[in-house]
Amino acid sequence: MQENRRVEWIDAARGIGIILAMLIHTATSSIRENDIGVFILYQFTITATMPVMMFLSGCSVSLSRSRYSQMNFKDFVKKKSKSFLLPYLCYATIVYLIFELTSRLPVIGTVMSRVGYGGMHPVHFLIGLLIGQNEYSVHVWFLYSLFVYEIISYLVFKYSKNNIPLYVLAVLFYLCQFIFNLSFSLAYLDGTGYLIYFAFGVFFTDRIVNKKLGISTTVSWIILFLAFMFLIRWYTLPYEIIKILIPLCACMAITFWSQNISGRCSEVLQWLGKRSMTLYLFQQPFFGSALGTLLYGVLGFPAWPTVFISFVLSITMPLLIRQIFVRYKWFRTMFSIK
Repeated sequence: MQENRRVEWIDAARGIGIILAMLIHTATSSIRENDIGVFILYQFTITATMPVMMFLSGCSVSLSRSRYSQMNFKDFVKKKSKSFLLPYLCYATIVYLIFELTSRLPVIGTVMSRVGYGGMHPVHFLIGLLIGQNEYSVHVWFLYSLFVYEIISYLVFKYSKNNIPLYVLAVLFYLCQFIFNLSFSLAYLDGTGYLIYFAFGVFFTDRIVNKKLGISTTVSWIILFLAFMFLIRWYTLPYEIIKILIPLCACMAITFWSQNISGRCSEVLQWLGKRSMTLYLFQQPFFGSALGTLLYGVLGFPAWPTVFISFVLSITMPLLIRQIFVRYKWFRTMFSIK
């Protein structure tokens, strides 16, 4: 198995995933409610993005199975806390403090309240932080959930002869969404939301690593993804459980495509994938939803120029922040920048 080194196709796939994530955050609710094109873009990206990112995390974890099983639980939790919980806590707290301070300024505070970023009581913030929910930086739930998923996978790898307990748990958690009427936006609070796609990543790893199945396989999965999107999103099929197939098709399409691309395109995507933590953290909420809401909702910019400006700044500004501060050890430690 490929351990202790980066896997190029995973980096390339993460590059695609981070681009999709930025598109989600730039297509703010006020824009997509008034522009059908942005609405369609959002529907496709929101369906695929986080399942793809969880799927790829499952692939990475599966490739590290033997290394994980050699670590004791205390060292593993310490390592993953530094990788996921520390950036989660640090970034959420910094964003909270920035928004709280600026919301108290006369003019800026009025604008922030108008676009949905008013003040928040410290107790409310701390409770949200503990359960994986933050109204200012909602996107950091991914790190919170990924920490939980990796702990689960460690215990399975360490104490089970196979991955069946992980698959069973993932299916049970997925079914809980329907038994208890949880939506995906709430499911991550109790660690259920996307474990099924993480488990899919673990399951498919041995079947896709070093097995380039060709561009025809990629095209087939893309066609299936589009077909399911059309049938279920617009015809609302009654079987909710079938909806799991839509993101899975996207996961497989992006995975196989990432294995088949080469040249400059692959290099750029790998470059973005290696910086996915920086891009994911620092693009939201400032350069994604907040900027988009300000430009479109307050200043009256057209929809697509707003999305374009927010998207470009969501890439360039986090990379600029990284370039300025990456020399400092405290920055690399706080935000798990390697």
